[in-house]
Amino acid sequence: MLVVAVIAGVLAVGFLVWALKASSSARAAKAKAEAADAARLEAVAAVEESSAAAASAKAEAEAARADATTATAVAGQAQTRAERAESSASSSGDRLRAVEDELAETVARADAADLARGDAERAAELSEQAAAAALARAEAAEVRLVDVSGRATALEAGPPPADATSLWPLERRRLARLWRERVAVVPDDPAPVDVADDQVRAAVDVLAEASREESGVGIDVRWSLDEPVPDAHAVAVVRCVEELLAAARSSDGGELVVAAGNGGGVLLELRLEPTIELPPELVAALHDLGAAPVDGPGDVVAVHLAFPPA
Repeated sequence: MLVVAVIAGVLAVGFLVWALKASSSARAAKAKAEAADAARLEAVAAVEESSAAAASAKAEAEAARADATTATAVAGQAQTRAERAESSASSSGDRLRAVEDELAETVARADAADLARGDAERAAELSEQAAAAALARAEAAEVRLVDVSGRATALEAGPPPADATSLWPLERRRLARLWRERVAVVPDDPAPVDVADDQVRAAVDVLAEASREESGVGIDVRWSLDEPVPDAHAVAVVRCVEELLAAARSSDGGELVVAAGNGGGVLLELRLEPTIELPPELVAALHDLGAAPVDGPGDVVAVHLAFPPA
């Protein structure tokens, strides 16, 4: 009995061990089954996700194909427009070249016209210059003709009579030169005979100062005329005074009085110390001029220069 009990105990323990092992295996199998289910679920999810991704990829591929088709169409249209634009540009280039050629031809014609106009203007200017030169030569020839005719007429008529009035400007130039060379302190100053109101009186003063500088004999001038000597008689009066002053150099000096003569004209009186006699040649020259010595006081040499009626 004991043996049977032992065996039964052993068997019970063995069965318990087997039951424990079976229970552990069952739990392990259950865990594996659960893991397998989880893996299956994950696989299903992955498959679904892959399917969704494939569907999305397919949609994107279809959209891309549609875009590609659209792009191809657009590209075709763009190429068509480009070809049309190129054709239009080629046509426009041809028209532009034609316009440029026409413009170049027009510019060439304008340049030729400008050159022709310039040549015409230069020719016209040369013609005007030639005409002006010819006119100037004609005017000069006319002037020469008038001058020659005038000289011929003058030669036929003979020399004009002496004009005492026209000699006075020459006499003033001679007296101004005499003043600058013998009397003037500053030669560049104007001569008194050129600026004085009474030019004959200024001329007599210049002659008296020049004679004093040359001979050392002083002759003072006392002017008693109320009116200036007319230009027609100015040269005669000045030359008479000059000769009287030259004759007075043989004296020790004195005074020259210029006054109005009886009956008109000018009376020239030399009051000298000692008195002198005029040279016969001077007396004859005075007679020829119409100026005659007249009687005066013993120490006076008087010359009356009568003026003929105007």
